[in-house]
Amino acid sequence: MSAKSEEIILSGKLYTAEELFELGIVDILAEKGEGDLAVYKYINEANRKSNSYQAIRKVRDICDRIPYQELLDITKVWVDSALQITDKDLRMMERLVMRQTAKNSKQ
Repeated sequence: MSAKSEEIILSGKLYTAEELFELGIVDILAEKGEGDLAVYKYINEANRKSNSYQAIRKVRDICDRIPYQELLDITKVWVDSALQITDKDLRMMERLVMRQTAKNSKQ
């Protein structure tokens, strides 16, 4: 796991779509209420450039390959963690949800 991944997971910070886009986590941005249109536009663009998009995806899969056993090991860690959630963890998650909800209601 990269240092940036750890920072994002552990910080409790609410990231904007723009920040996630800059980090390369979000592929496309859409204006409020135009998400469906942006997805269809993205799909149409990918279909028009099918060969290029497929080649990039294949290269990404080769470069970012994750062995099956590693996926199983990571899944086990997260499941074990989920089964050990404490009241303190739940309160923190509730605070994050409240902050996200408040942020969304202001927009």
